[in-house]
This record gives sequence, structure tokens and C-alpha cells, in this order.
Amino acid sequence: MKVLDIGCGSRKHEGAFGIDIDPQSAADLVHDLNIFPYPIPDNEYDLIICKDILEHLDDVVKTIEEIHRIAKPDCRVEIAVPSLSSAARHIDLTHRHAFTSRSFDYFIDDTDTFTYGSSLARFSLEDVRYVKSESQPTVIDKFLLKLIDKHKILYESRFAYIYQTDFIHFVLRVLKDQARIEL
Repeated sequence: MKVLDIGCGSRKHEGAFGIDIDPQSAADLVHDLNIFPYPIPDNEYDLIICKDILEHLDDVVKTIEEIHRIAKPDCRVEIAVPSLSSAARHIDLTHRHAFTSRSFDYFIDDTDTFTYGSSLARFSLEDVRYVKSESQPTVIDKFLLKLIDKHKILYESRFAYIYQTDFIHFVLRVLKDQARIEL
């Protein structure tokens, strides 16, 4: 299984090929992730990890399209970004984007929302959940996180700043139409 860790920093996923802008990082390839295309062949990876990087980049749509290009069909894409109400999101001035549970609907055909359709990059959503970063979440945290995950939109619109979460974890699956790949 070929694994790519995008924006790996110093904590590159074990066994992964890492790409990062920082020459002091654990990256195997030093590259500015805001410059497209990435120097990576099409249909190369089975698993792509994007942890704590998308919020820093200029163009999330273009980045996700680039991930789609370099991913093999059915590639698993794991994304972790600060949640809307995360204190870290507001403290770090290099964060350019906020995310909610529906941030990737732009690329997902089977949502109950408007299908944008302007991108050829398509994914299925396998999982999305809110996370607290404490290593030992309390019983109350576990209960609230389960409740939040069942009612994400209500949480985001009414309660996100009352009970703050730290991250949103997404698992996407790359969908590629063979006819589009050959074009």
C-alpha cells in the first residue's frame, strides 16, 4: 500500500512518503503545497493523509482536486482540520479556512444538499466526526461527542461555541470514472 502524508511536518506517518514545504521537516519531497500540480504522478497512492494542513493552504478546492488526481481509484483520504470553534483555529494566524462537517460536500454527489458539480473531483464520504484533543476524554465528553456526531448541523449552528471541539476528522473515498481518467 502506497501512503502519502501531505504536510507531514516532523511527524510523518510511518511508512508514508511525506511532502512538506519545510526543508527541516521529515518530508521526502520539499514542495510548496500552494503550487500546482504537485510533482507526483497521477493515480499513485492508496492512502492519503492530510493532518493539520488544509487550513493553512490558499486554495482548498484546488488542493482537493490535486489529491484526487494523485490518488488511485478507491483511495482512502484521511483529513484532520480544526473545528469551527477550535481555540487553536482562532489563535494560529496562519489558519486561512474554517471547516464544518459539510465542508467537503462540494465534492460529494450523494449529499442531501445542493450538488455543486463544478469540479470533476468526486469522493464519497465514509465518516466525519468531531474530536476533543484531550488524551483522556471524560464520560461527559464522550456522551457529548456522540450527541454532536448524530446532530452535526444543529451543533454547528447553535452550540459549537458553547461546547468547543478541537478537530473534525473526515474519511473520504476517491471516486474516479474510468472515462474521465482516460481523457
